[in-house]
Amino acid sequence: MGCDLRSDVGTCLYVSSGADPRVRGNRIHDGAESGILVEKQALGTFEAVWAERVEPLHDRVLEALLDNVEEAAVAEAQMARAD
Repeated sequence: MGCDLRSDVGTCLYVSSGADPRVRGNRIHDGAESGILVEKQALGTFEAVWAERVEPLHDRVLEALLDNVEEAAVAEAQMARAD
């Protein structure tokens, strides 16, 4: 909690392979590739995480991704109820 995370060569915080971190109150900035990268069935709770220089497109892409995940979960729940 309260760490300053930056990267000159890649991603500031990489979460992978079933990891489930709790990231709270950190300053994540100046990532050469990205601020946070989550992949390979990883989870995580990211609270009060912010960046100084996030490209405007980044937030829109992340929001669209989360909307798609929510839509898929709702559709799967509806299919399960129909069975």
